[in-house]
Amino acid sequence: MKLTFFLVGLFLILLRICLPNVRLWHHRADEGNMIMSGDNFREEIHWSGKYRLADDDRSIAEISPGGYLKFRVNDTTMKAESDLQGRISYKLYNGSEDLPLNDSGRSFIAAQLQKMIRLGFFGAQRAERIYRQGGVSAVLAELSRIKMEGGRDAYLRLVMRSDSLTTDQQIALLRLIDNSGDMAVRQHLLEQFSPVQLRDSAVAHEWLTVVGHLDAAYMKKDLLRNRIDSNLTVDRFDTVLAIVSRFESDVDEQDVYISLMNLPQMQMREPAYAVPWLAAVGRLDPSYMKKDLLLRFIGKDPGAVLAPALFDTVLGITRRFGSGEDEQEVYKRMVDLRSNTAEEWVRLIQASAGLDADYMKGDLLRTIAPRMPWTDSLRAAYRTAAKSIRGDDEYGRTMRAVN
Repeated sequence: MKLTFFLVGLFLILLRICLPNVRLWHHRADEGNMIMSGDNFREEIHWSGKYRLADDDRSIAEISPGGYLKFRVNDTTMKAESDLQGRISYKLYNGSEDLPLNDSGRSFIAAQLQKMIRLGFFGAQRAERIYRQGGVSAVLAELSRIKMEGGRDAYLRLVMRSDSLTTDQQIALLRLIDNSGDMAVRQHLLEQFSPVQLRDSAVAHEWLTVVGHLDAAYMKKDLLRNRIDSNLTVDRFDTVLAIVSRFESDVDEQDVYISLMNLPQMQMREPAYAVPWLAAVGRLDPSYMKKDLLLRFIGKDPGAVLAPALFDTVLGITRRFGSGEDEQEVYKRMVDLRSNTAEEWVRLIQASAGLDADYMKGDLLRTIAPRMPWTDSLRAAYRTAAKSIRGDDEYGRTMRAVN
């Protein structure tokens, strides 16, 4: 019994907390209900039949015969009904008295219609009319008046269909999208921006800003991966990395890093792209993810080349893996690089001594032995690294590789 009372009390508390955001919307063709409810506040719209708003937004021009439109805000009510001949009659209540259809009543109707408009009601017909009268700029201005999320859709869809948006209009649209509380709607609208539109640096900057404000990592990931192409400039590349580094999802981060690595600039290993990419990869938590990305970056070609700065960066990331197996796998791939200098061979040999297990140290050193140039300094470095092997058998096999 106590548990029952507790659960009931908890439910009432949660209901109280959530109540200001309660919104119910039910509709079919030509009829529906929309209810918004909060603390000491309630708005309702109920309708049946087809309706049309007058062009001045101050009255209802038409309701299909037998239909009605009712709007309630707390104690105030406006109900418009159409008889079988299509004649419209009104019932108006301002919270204290019924109003006749005089100047005061018509002003009351106009005020209620404006409230409905701000909720997005009449959106489809108004959006088309506003566009015809004032173009995209007028529709964008109207969007700022609509306070209910779903109510903006008709206006946004119309703007997105326009193929003549200026840079300023696209930026204004993106800022409106950024103010939407519905993340799914944001994602859908951001998807509508084409690669051609995003070649404008100002538009691309704003688009990336809005993407970065999305809550879910998978949404940001999908948008970024679909818009990564060879036109990604260095500054936008850095912005993408900054967004991805805040995903809080290593899997989603890895997916974007793979897509970035497929850019021609990355395949050419241009430092302006490769260095920040490697730094971002190094901040991932799981060593196996870093390993997989680094192996992709180094490539499978035995004759691959890494610039000295990139070689040192890859080596530095790998040495911090905290997993000997993953480290060894990357080191072995680096052994096959054609460009290794004497100094790089020394650093690879020294890295082997940092591995935990004797068999890993020995295996890596024996992989290095037939590939490195045998100078006196490299032989000395090899012997020093081999001495870190504690087991006699493994040490002996490793030393025989240089005799």
